[in-house]
Amino acid sequence: MIDVHDAHKRLVIPKWLSLAAATQRRDIEIPRSTPFALDSATRRKLEDDYVEFKHSPNPLAASDLMGSAFVVGEMGLAVEAATYVKKSSFLQKPTVRLADRILNLQAGEEPLAGIQVRIAHFKINLSEFPNNPLHWIELARLYTIKGQLEKAKRATTVALALAPSNRYVVRSSARFYIHIGDIEAAWHCAHKALALSQDPWIEATLVNVGMWLNKSPRQLTKWTPSEIPPNALYRYSELMETRGMIELESGNDRRAKKHFRTAWSDPSDNVVTHGEWILRNWLPGMSESAKLDLSASPEAEAWDQYWLLNLEKSMAAIREWGLEEPYSRHPWILGSSVACQMNRYKEAEEQARQGLLANPRDFLLHNNLAFALLKSGRPDEAESVLKSSAEPNTETERPVSLATKGLLEFKRGRIERGREFYLKAVEECAKAKNPRLLAKAYLNLAIAEVETEGARAAEFVTAAIKAAKKHEDPDITLTARQLSRVIESKEKSLGFPFGGQMSKQRQELIALVQVVEQDKK
Repeated sequence: MIDVHDAHKRLVIPKWLSLAAATQRRDIEIPRSTPFALDSATRRKLEDDYVEFKHSPNPLAASDLMGSAFVVGEMGLAVEAATYVKKSSFLQKPTVRLADRILNLQAGEEPLAGIQVRIAHFKINLSEFPNNPLHWIELARLYTIKGQLEKAKRATTVALALAPSNRYVVRSSARFYIHIGDIEAAWHCAHKALALSQDPWIEATLVNVGMWLNKSPRQLTKWTPSEIPPNALYRYSELMETRGMIELESGNDRRAKKHFRTAWSDPSDNVVTHGEWILRNWLPGMSESAKLDLSASPEAEAWDQYWLLNLEKSMAAIREWGLEEPYSRHPWILGSSVACQMNRYKEAEEQARQGLLANPRDFLLHNNLAFALLKSGRPDEAESVLKSSAEPNTETERPVSLATKGLLEFKRGRIERGREFYLKAVEECAKAKNPRLLAKAYLNLAIAEVETEGARAAEFVTAAIKAAKKHEDPDITLTARQLSRVIESKEKSLGFPFGGQMSKQRQELIALVQVVEQDKK
């Protein structure tokens, strides 16, 4: 069986966006209320150029500022100026090409199939400008998408050495280390950066990584002002979202809501993503008053539409999310799961295979791929995938693995053996006290029994209905809908009611689904 893996969003972890996407989201804008950390002559020149540009923005001033900042490695400032340059239509081609190099906006985002071309492009750029940390960290991102983690790690190390306090480099590096499971390295790079620059974006990263390592969050949130001016709300949104989560976990809902409302006034993409999870799992009562625009985050939109049972809209958002974070396992897990629930097994296969490029040992991606192959009538390929998969090692992964092995046995015609695997999955779910997965296991067992006209089909349909009635989780609702359709299809093919009271049970399943659908509306 598949499992829709709702990533535990207790932590506000930065997304590793391309430089172009980060620029468009204002994530790397740097307020210049403090002097540049450069030698005196260069500092004065850059300060004068920046003051002139801010006082009277124009393409020529932006061009001068961009070139000066790029040469000395002030990449945050270079990006700000390059963004302005790109809006000009009359600057000379060399200036525009430099802005392109800084922003990596030559032709927009390349499709995933063009990753190797983009890697070659960045290697050429770095041969000419080897001290550009933004290109090193983008090269690391591209290597990560391809699953070439050692090369990605080397590129990340170079980027951090060149720009140990650059917000974009540090947050991207922290996300890379989280991707490879080196949480201590993520902590150290953020900790070092915050010592060099009291940046709220870096502080938010440090606090959340520290919480992952079970460090006291209240000792880490040091520099958040008590009153944040409106023009600074975006910069502090992740830190305020984090403080809201800290208060929520300590049981202070009133203070948590206050922090969340501040964070949601001008939220970053990460805050929107986390806020959707908060509203769905912790504070649904805030949904009406919060007015959080979930469409600002493809991930938030994907989950929101999924929970509303709008699968087409959810898949559209998932595709956008996958383009935004192709290295992450999460969009591909959700995408392969939703595609299976829509009976689009070829698309589910494509989603799972794409996720496995950057996450070749991920259990759920292997499982979902095997499930899609089994549903497509390709048991040999599915068995090969299961053999190459990482072993399940959590209380939720083990029953999922057992159920998928049960489906494989059913597809092989070994009904008794398949039933044993499914019942072991049921036992594991009961032992783990996980009623959601228990309902899933029974529903999938019932589907397998009905499809093969198993002798115990009616028994397991009854058990599935009983377990499913306790949940409004869309995963349960959609699987119950699939079971009702399998029963209907089987009755049509046989020409008579299957399993005695099965028609009545199908009506119970339809009623169960309709109740949840009505509630979602």
